[in-house]
Amino acid sequence: LILHIGTHKTGSTALQHFLSANGEELSEYGFYYASPAGEFNLNSIANAILLDRQDKFKYFLLEKLRKAEQNGAHTIIASSENLYAMARYLTRFNAEKTSAMVLAKERILIERLRAAVPAHVECHVLCYVR
Repeated sequence: LILHIGTHKTGSTALQHFLSANGEELSEYGFYYASPAGEFNLNSIANAILLDRQDKFKYFLLEKLRKAEQNGAHTIIASSENLYAMARYLTRFNAEKTSAMVLAKERILIERLRAAVPAHVECHVLCYVR
């Protein structure tokens, strides 16, 4: 699994559109782009991590792993901006007042994400920053 965490304004949306539009060509090289049906990125599924629903994220990945294996793929690519600075998104809804509170929440969210990736999956995180 290559988990692309695109920070805003680093070309993530362009990359996601490219991966989504070129799924068939990528599969010829053993890559499978994982996104929900009718969507070009993983943002809606990534939001499950924020809402303490990592089971939804995990089941999505397991389903995509099965599909990738059926297609002969050796690598799954998933991309979302919502996996970057996750606590910042939550602070819009909650009342964390200090940086320490936000960082503590970020650690919890990162652990949720880690726990949502099935243990048998080798995961590489790719994050572009600006």
